[in-house]
Amino acid sequence: MSSASSNSFNQTRWSLVSRASGQCDHAQRALSELCEIYYQPVYTFILNSHHSRDPATARDLTHDFFSSLLTKNNLGSPNPEQGKFRSYLLGAVKHYLINHYNTSQRQKRGGRIEHLSLNDEDQAINPAYPPPADHEFDRTWALTIIQNALSSLEKELTLKGRKQQYDTYQPWLTTAPGNSQKEAASSLGISETSFKVTLHRMREKFRKYVRSEIQATINDDSDLNQEINYLISTLSLVPQNTPK
Repeated sequence: MSSASSNSFNQTRWSLVSRASGQCDHAQRALSELCEIYYQPVYTFILNSHHSRDPATARDLTHDFFSSLLTKNNLGSPNPEQGKFRSYLLGAVKHYLINHYNTSQRQKRGGRIEHLSLNDEDQAINPAYPPPADHEFDRTWALTIIQNALSSLEKELTLKGRKQQYDTYQPWLTTAPGNSQKEAASSLGISETSFKVTLHRMREKFRKYVRSEIQATINDDSDLNQEINYLISTLSLVPQNTPK
């Protein structure tokens, strides 16, 4: 696959899965990549949902959830009308937890095992096994998007032999660092003015990677700014001028 086609593929993963309903090889690969992006948010959500709050059990349930999702086992198919992969996956994991709880209860009673479908919209969540507030899922999603964007930027600069530059500027991309820009500039052997100019360019690159990460998880580009604003409000981490 060429670099250009690979970039296009990466930016349209969710729309590809939606159009192909997960049946072709490319759609399965795209869905697998999306699941990798969302592993930590799902794990965090399940850990906070499960009554035992046991990390090992949460990991097992997370692995089982994604295995079921990738094989289309009782979790339905991605629906283009659902738009955001984040919304689809949150609904899917909630139904998975309902199924898991109901199945475990039937097994304890020796009853038959049944499964719910994603189409069972009217199914009430068992009050004895309520999921946590959705913001836990969304907050971890936002952190994952930020971390993936930083990792992509770090990889780009490292390949260009500018790893020290990334390490120096990285704190100013997401937080307010303890040292001053003058001190950081001195550590790089440049003027404070040069530091500010490069920081501006670095932030632009970072925003580009944030956009790319989010774009891969939406079905309609018109949702992009909405998702970016939601990420900012959820995390209160990225500067307010982050990609527009």
